[in-house]
Amino acid sequence: MKHVDSKVELEQYSRRNCLLLYGILYVKGEDTDKVVLNFLKKKLHIELEDNSIDRSHRLKSMTTTKNRPKPIIVKFVTHNDKDWVYYNKKILKNQEYLITESLTSVRLQCMKKLKQEYLAKK
Repeated sequence: MKHVDSKVELEQYSRRNCLLLYGILYVKGEDTDKVVLNFLKKKLHIELEDNSIDRSHRLKSMTTTKNRPKPIIVKFVTHNDKDWVYYNKKILKNQEYLITESLTSVRLQCMKKLKQEYLAKK
C-alpha cells in the first residue's frame, strides 16, 4: 500500500503547476498557449509572458456532451504563476468558465466524496 501512496503522491506532485480551464470555445487550428494567455488577460486581467506556459493542450472529452468545449490543461513554468491564476479564479464566479486544479483520479474521487458529505450536512 505504501508503494501505491507514493506513486499517487508523485503523480500529484508532477501536476502541481497545472490547472484545467473549462468553457473556452474551440477554434480550429488554435494555439492553446495563445488562447490561454488571451483568456487570462481578458477575463482575469492577468498578463503573463509567452514563456510563462510550459505546455498546454485540449483534453479528450470525458463526457458525451458535444455542445461543451473540451477543457484545456495548462502547465505553468512557475508555481507562483499557477497560484496567481488559481487565486484570481473567483473573478469568474457566475460565468460559464471554471478553473480547477489538475487532480489525480484518486484525489478527484476523494474530493467528490468529501463534497457530497459536505452538501449532505447542509
